[in-house]
Amino acid sequence: MKRRDWSAAREKVEAEGRCRVCKSASHGLDSAHVIPRSIAPAESNMSADSIVPLCRICHTAFDAHEFSLLEHLTLDEQLAAVRAAGSLDRARRIITGERL
Repeated sequence: MKRRDWSAAREKVEAEGRCRVCKSASHGLDSAHVIPRSIAPAESNMSADSIVPLCRICHTAFDAHEFSLLEHLTLDEQLAAVRAAGSLDRARRIITGERL
């Protein structure tokens, strides 16, 4: 089995250094998947565009569908989400916190 290379994603989180949503740098940063790993193919979820830096508080809230991440994503991240989710509508529902 090929080992996954997360270095680009980790470098992105470290380079930004702050939560993409609340801008905090003091709550610890997670590499949050825009599209959950349980939904996206493994190869699409390893690129830097599939990850955003979120503090643990915002990461937990996003995973609980409590807010939309859409306005915090770059265009490249949005495109990666569509590819990973398999459709524009499915990506939009996931990113905006709608239940599938």
